[in-house]
Amino acid sequence: MRTQIQIAPSLLGISDSNMLEAKVKELDTAGADLFHIDVMDGVFVPTRTLYLNPHVTRDIRQWTKKDLDVHLMVQNPAEHIGGFISAGADIVTIHAEADGDKIQLLQDIKQRHVRAGIALNPATEFDENIMAYCREADMILFMTVVPGKGGQGYIETVNEKIKTARRLFPDKDIQVDGGVKVENAHTAITAGANILVSGTGILLQKDYKKVMDKMREAILIGSDHAGYELKEAVKAWFVEQKKACIDVGTYTRDSCDYPVYAKKIAEAIQREDAHYGILICGTGQGMSMAANRFGVRAALVMNEDMASMATKHNDAHVLCLGAKYTTAEQAQKYITAWMAASYEGGRHQRRLDMF
Repeated sequence: MRTQIQIAPSLLGISDSNMLEAKVKELDTAGADLFHIDVMDGVFVPTRTLYLNPHVTRDIRQWTKKDLDVHLMVQNPAEHIGGFISAGADIVTIHAEADGDKIQLLQDIKQRHVRAGIALNPATEFDENIMAYCREADMILFMTVVPGKGGQGYIETVNEKIKTARRLFPDKDIQVDGGVKVENAHTAITAGANILVSGTGILLQKDYKKVMDKMREAILIGSDHAGYELKEAVKAWFVEQKKACIDVGTYTRDSCDYPVYAKKIAEAIQREDAHYGILICGTGQGMSMAANRFGVRAALVMNEDMASMATKHNDAHVLCLGAKYTTAEQAQKYITAWMAASYEGGRHQRRLDMF
């Protein structure tokens, strides 16, 4: 599972080419991870935009070192791929619904040392062909609006397809595009997306950095087979609380090894992909021992006071729960107490330094 959430501002809403350079540089400084360039031909979608000209992408390439993510909403992508790669694209995404041999087109993109994406419209269902495209692509893009214009509402039913893709392709980038805002970013992340495209959700805000940082906020969660049911209950609760969580696995009830998931979360926190993580196994002890072995402070808790003290005295970034001894309701209380508390420092820092 990709644990770093990336924000890709969509430049579609910038229709005035005279404003483009200033906006790109402003977004770059504010912390954009990459830039999403929507290319529309007026055929595949009814709109035709200035970004259809690869020279615009070439200009953007001069204004930022961030990756340029070119989304080809065109009927015949074969006619456009070469021009945008030459212009400096780092990712080129074609639509599953467009013309041409999609497997061959994806291979052609990758052979030019550019990452290849496959985009799926909201109505497109998984079948054998779509599965083959997803296996070939480096990135899967789910349209969460009907493509063609900005400012639409996020289509919630696409989340089930995102969940399926994340389960089937745990190590691929999954991107969502359409109607993504601070208020609903958590739903896409919890479903399994790790790259969020947002146009008006960012551009209509005054503080670009603040809104992008808010979109990235998420807590990591992982379990073995014994903790799977409790993990799913905690995830559902996070959705109700409108908080994002990144599920690193396991994704089934099949027997698995808990140190694998402890390591994933410990390493992600060390990379600063997220600030907090939750690990669940049968007793919680195995996860706690493994996570501490991998270099984070993980605390096994059995009540709210222990959870609060794990933060106050131990500055624990990972909370460990035992599914055999913890109900979903108790887990909610422990997590709330743990995240609400503040590290007290002082004499406790001296002791943590001894670790």
